[in-house]
Amino acid sequence: MELTNEFNLKEIEQVTRDYLSKLDLQKMIDDSSDKRDKIMFIEGPPTLNGEPHAGHLRGRVFKDLWYRFNTLNLKNVIFNAGWDTQGLPV
Repeated sequence: MELTNEFNLKEIEQVTRDYLSKLDLQKMIDDSSDKRDKIMFIEGPPTLNGEPHAGHLRGRVFKDLWYRFNTLNLKNVIFNAGWDTQGLPV
């Protein structure tokens, strides 16, 4: 894909979908499960302190990109949900 003056989101989505469908991501993930290079990741519980702002989104996006990056690099990423230690339901 080349840079143009127009931003065509539908075209970008289609090119991305075509690329990802050729990768066979599930096979990559399954094949990586026997690798010795394992990474454990614990995601904290979803919380919202104060008024919603970009910082709430930023933390989630960085974690998601980190998880996807390492998975695509054939690392066995063990992803666990966190918990609330105050006894509050999540």
